[in-house]
Amino acid sequence: MTATDDLRGSLVLPNYAGQWEKDIITRVMRMMVGDIGLRLVFGPGEEVLLGNSYCGITMAPPRLKRLFQMLFQPSLAFGDGYVKGDWRLVEGDLYELLVLLTSRSPTKFMQMYNTLADLRTPAFLMRHLVMPLHARRNLHEHYNLDADFYHRFLGESMTYSCAFWEPGTETLEQAQLNKLNKVAQRAQVQPGDRVLDIGCGWGRLTRFLATDYGADAHGVTVTPGQFKEAQRVAGELPEEVRSRLHYHLTDYREYRKDETAIFDKVVSVGMYEHLGLGQYRHYFDTIRRYLVPGGRAVIHSIVRPKPGKTDEWIHRNIFPGGYIPAVSEMIAPAEKAGLDIETVYVHEGENYRRTLEVWRERFHQIWPEIRGGARDDEFFRLWDFYLAGSESAFVPEVANMGVAHLVIRKPRYDR
Repeated sequence: MTATDDLRGSLVLPNYAGQWEKDIITRVMRMMVGDIGLRLVFGPGEEVLLGNSYCGITMAPPRLKRLFQMLFQPSLAFGDGYVKGDWRLVEGDLYELLVLLTSRSPTKFMQMYNTLADLRTPAFLMRHLVMPLHARRNLHEHYNLDADFYHRFLGESMTYSCAFWEPGTETLEQAQLNKLNKVAQRAQVQPGDRVLDIGCGWGRLTRFLATDYGADAHGVTVTPGQFKEAQRVAGELPEEVRSRLHYHLTDYREYRKDETAIFDKVVSVGMYEHLGLGQYRHYFDTIRRYLVPGGRAVIHSIVRPKPGKTDEWIHRNIFPGGYIPAVSEMIAPAEKAGLDIETVYVHEGENYRRTLEVWRERFHQIWPEIRGGARDDEFFRLWDFYLAGSESAFVPEVANMGVAHLVIRKPRYDR
């Protein structure tokens, strides 16, 4: 998929003020990204190559106002500029551009910016100790789009988390099934087990546990659209399976909050990233309360190599309040909650990179069919940037993110 495809909207170059503005833009771009082989185009026959060897990517750069914003907030202004159409990709793929910009050794300017960003990290972490009130609203907006939209690019699995591409796996659906089996096996789910899925989404994992493992599966979600779809699909299953499925539209902290030792197993896939730092201990305290003595839990989460901060564009536009933890930021609060750490499995980021690649390809394929109304060119570019940027984060030379399964157990006896 290249930028010449008519997906991002018609290609309209910015209306540059004159040669003086183009010259300044060129100098600033070279200062920011260096001579990386990127071609800048300002109009017919007006091109500048940053470097000696063309990398295969051409962009129409933003005007000075947006470019100066990028000097001080590179990630936020670069992403917003793409969504608003302030800069355009003329040739090449967005994912390739993002990898190119973030995988190389930074210029002196970007080294200085990264140093200042590191100094701001403690303040960022303090802001995330408590999940902002608007975060739930934004999660609703992201996950509460109609189920048909997600079904078209997630596929039959309706699973919005990393698939496991084991050797010989060729389809996304099989890769997602691999992941579901890993969760169930690591939780040691048995027929008749009472299992709680925290953040159950559209109910795929709970249906799998009820159908393939004979579990009595309960799912909680705060998103009305997901709850409605989970209920609808469950209603179409045979009675013997349907009777083992139970969905609840509520915050996991409020669900049966006056009860203890309710479930044999707890699973949670792709929920931990949305909690915010300040909720980690309470999350594991709640899991401990839910579990029977000796009960097990499997927590599936994206992980980063070390504690850091969330990309500003993702924080502002996609998942406010979210935070990608390091493995240590999963283990420590679980232990403080009195849970035993049995095993930590860390899976290579290539699993999620490939998953996101398929999602983005499917999103591009379905766009002509779903375009219209609120789904305008900006909607496309926002999702395109989100998917491409997320894919790039799992490249080792970029952010080297991976996926972890934390397997924990509640002690049989109080200590």
